[in-house]
Amino acid sequence: DQFTGVLGGMIEHFHHRLLGGGPKGLADGYRHGAPWQEEGWFTDLVNREAVAFVEANQERPFFLSIAHLVPHKPLQAPPAREARFAHIQDPARRTFAAMVSGLDDGLGELRTCLDRLGLSDDTIIVFSSDHGWDRRPSVADGYICPQGGLRGGKYGLYEGGIRVPLIIHWPGVTRTGSSSEEMLSTMDLFPTLLGAAGLPLPTGRELDGRDLLAVLAHDAPSPHDELCFYYSDAAIGIPAQAAVRRGPWKLLRVAEETQLFHLPDDPAETRDRVDDYPGVAAGLFD
Repeated sequence: DQFTGVLGGMIEHFHHRLLGGGPKGLADGYRHGAPWQEEGWFTDLVNREAVAFVEANQERPFFLSIAHLVPHKPLQAPPAREARFAHIQDPARRTFAAMVSGLDDGLGELRTCLDRLGLSDDTIIVFSSDHGWDRRPSVADGYICPQGGLRGGKYGLYEGGIRVPLIIHWPGVTRTGSSSEEMLSTMDLFPTLLGAAGLPLPTGRELDGRDLLAVLAHDAPSPHDELCFYYSDAAIGIPAQAAVRRGPWKLLRVAEETQLFHLPDDPAETRDRVDDYPGVAAGLFD
C-alpha cells in the first residue's frame, strides 16, 4: 500500500499549502508516507504519479484510487491550460474549465498507459464524485457550473447535492452507451469491486453497500429498497438534515421542515407533496 496526496480538504494548487480542512498555510503534500514538496500544479503531479503507479504494478493486481482536488476552490490553473479556453469570457468559468481539463487529461493519460501495457481489457474504471456542485457565484452568469436544473448543491441533500455521475467501464460486463436509472450509491463500489476480484466480503460487520454486477450486466433492478442520507456541519452553519429515498419517493427533513418529492415527475424538487400524500410521508419518516 502507498499514499500520495494531501490530508486536508482544500489546498493552494501550485504550492500545496492548506487553505481548509487543517491548519492554514501548512505544507500538506505526502508521497509514500513522507512529506512531499514539489513545485507544480497539483493535478498534473497526481496524474503523473497515477501513471507511475500503474507502470510499477503492471505485473500484479492493483487498486488505484485517485481523489482529485479539481475542480475545487481556489480557482487556479496553469496559464497554458487557461489559454485553451480563451473563448470563455467569464474568467471564473474559464479557469473552472481549465481545471476540469486537467482531470480529463489525466484520465486520458491513464487509459493510454493501460492500452500501452496491455491492461485495458483486465481493468475496471469507475468515475464518480463525492457530492454535487458548489454554489459559488461566478462573475457574469450567476454560477460556475449549474447542475442541470437540479435543486441545491454541496452541503445539502436535495438532488443537486447527492445525485452525481457514476460512469463504469468494465470490459465484458458494461456495454458501450448503456445507462441505468436505478437507485445506486457509491457505497456499492466496495462490495462490487471485491466481487469482481473474487474476494469475500469482510466478516463481523454490516455493509450498507450491495454488489452491482446484476445491475450492470443484466439491467437488474436496484439492490436497495431504500437509501438513507444524513448531513450536518455546525462549524459552518449547516443545520442537521436527513433524507430517505424509497422507490420514486424522497422524504427530506431540514431542521423542523419536512418535504416529500416524487422524483420521476419532479427531479428538480419544486413541488412538495407532503400534504397530498401524508401516508407516504409517514411511512418514510418511520
